Amino acid sequence: VILHEGYAEARALDLLVEAKLWPVAEVRRTRAGVEQRCMMALARGRLYEQAEAGNRDATYACGAMLWLAASAKADLPLDLFYREYAQAMEHPAGLGPWLQDTMGREFTRSAIRFVTQDYSHAPAAALEGLAAGRL
Repeated sequence: VILHEGYAEARALDLLVEAKLWPVAEVRRTRAGVEQRCMMALARGRLYEQAEAGNRDATYACGAMLWLAASAKADLPLDLFYREYAQAMEHPAGLGPWLQDTMGREFTRSAIRFVTQDYSHAPAAALEGLAAGRL
């Protein structure tokens, strides 16, 4: 759920820029709001537990931050990165090998920790650690 809803949120921000429907400054403010909502979710505990309970900030906002960090790490536009992800999901080996090949072991471990560990004590540090692949 976090990956699918997070991609939708992140891609919506991209599309607003691409379609020139919003000024870049407005999209930046909106992204800052997404980041803030994610930090609030992180402050409440483990994201996967919140996602199971239906917390939209955990799924949409933190999922978006995960996608944005991953596409930046892969140095690919979000839509191309998602296509590669979707193709990887079709293979019997699944997502794990593709993630490690594409993102590296450290970022892959960080992404898993971002969703499964409790960062209520330091939500901002969790987002910084995710982006740097150091969780």
